[in-house]
Amino acid sequence: STVFCCCCRPMHLYSIKRNIETGVTKTDIEFQRDMLLIFQNAFMYNSSDHEVYMMADEMKADVMENIQDYLATQAQLQLMDDSSGPKLLRSREGRRGDPHEEGVFSPAAKKRRTRADD
Repeated sequence: STVFCCCCRPMHLYSIKRNIETGVTKTDIEFQRDMLLIFQNAFMYNSSDHEVYMMADEMKADVMENIQDYLATQAQLQLMDDSSGPKLLRSREGRRGDPHEEGVFSPAAKKRRTRADD
């Protein structure tokens, strides 16, 4: 395709889907970057009066609105999770751990959490 000739980094929806499935794209930010790359390539390759350019501009606005809604929802869920206080985990002594001690409440422990843990 001629798009591959002029675009430094070609991107399309199938590539995004494949990258998510194979783990190349791991974060919301990487997904957003790849979506924006599709539109940027469309803008670079087509003149501003071309139908593809105009459709890409409309689609970009819709996609960005959906991404912002998703990110806002994720932020709300994170706030709800954080505001519920420390988990009811107990230390070996049978008492609730100090949130400032090294262990399950430490920043390092939070980094180890994955989506599978939730």
